[in-house]
Amino acid sequence: MKSKRTILEIELLRGFAIIGVIILHTCKFLFEIRSTNLLKITITTTLIFSNFAVPLFLFISGFVLCQKYYNNYSIKEFYQKRTRVILPPYLIFSILYIIFYFYFFGEPLTIKDGTFKIISSSSALQMWFFILILQLYLLYPLIIYAYKYLEKRHFTTQFILLILVIQLIYNIVVYLFQTNLTSFLNTIGINSFIIDIVSIYLPLRVFVSHIFYFILGIYVYRNYNSIINKLFKLKKTLLICIIIELCICILFFWIINNLSTFYYTMPIILKPIICVMTFGLLLKLSKEVIQSKNLINKIIQNIGKYSYGIFLIHVFFLELIVIGLDRIEIGPGKWVFYPLLLIFTFIASYLSVRIINLFPGSNWIIGS
Repeated sequence: MKSKRTILEIELLRGFAIIGVIILHTCKFLFEIRSTNLLKITITTTLIFSNFAVPLFLFISGFVLCQKYYNNYSIKEFYQKRTRVILPPYLIFSILYIIFYFYFFGEPLTIKDGTFKIISSSSALQMWFFILILQLYLLYPLIIYAYKYLEKRHFTTQFILLILVIQLIYNIVVYLFQTNLTSFLNTIGINSFIIDIVSIYLPLRVFVSHIFYFILGIYVYRNYNSIINKLFKLKKTLLICIIIELCICILFFWIINNLSTFYYTMPIILKPIICVMTFGLLLKLSKEVIQSKNLINKIIQNIGKYSYGIFLIHVFFLELIVIGLDRIEIGPGKWVFYPLLLIFTFIASYLSVRIINLFPGSNWIIGS
């Protein structure tokens, strides 16, 4: 069992992760900028970097589950608790987002469309994560059984590398063949509902697409002390320089992607490297922030404590604030748009979650 300080570090990582998610979703509006200029390049680079956010949440999930459910746990109780944590908030917010997008954006509000959005986890920008994490929760007892078996044989490092290779192969194959598969299904007359499921599920929602980050969390927990010792021998400046260089590399491949779809396979390969480097950097920062015992420590811990609720609710405010900014003629083509959207979305989401948390039964809505 690791020390209580480990829990504090994970709480800080949750704080960093949710900040990354909101930055990521703020940056998505860059695609409305038609011309390539300094603003678009800057926001695109920020978008590339902030892609660490969802993998970090998966890493944290693997870490925490391994901490709680490694030896002598009830599989029945594990599934009951995971189901309660995931399904009620997912269903409640899926329905709320369906109504929200109908009211504010005129999207269809039928039983068929609503059912599809709930099944495909496409009611809002962030909801795909819940289908992904649900699959990993279902597989966790099998994953941890395999991990324990391999750990006894000192094969876990090779195992984590094998999982990384499998994830990379899956993501590359899906990217290269998804368009052709969709076209083929259209040609042979497959039902459009099935085609939509295939086109939405394959890239992100199948557990293989992100399984490395989840199992990496398990690996880090089981080897925590040795990894921390090695991590603290690395300088933050070195990690930051490597991350920046890799983000610039991905930006380059995104720019030349118009020449051939082959070039987009490089960002797929580089993304896990950036994520692992970023996890290491943030873990190192978390240790230092905790030791400093300053105001930043309390703020980020508090953000981490309410990260689940913020994750669920922030897209409401993101969309509403964009509408408000548009009315005062501040759009994605202006530099000020992005910091305003980020700050207002975060503050509104955080305060809303704190208010909801005051009511009885709030854990069924925004988690605990």
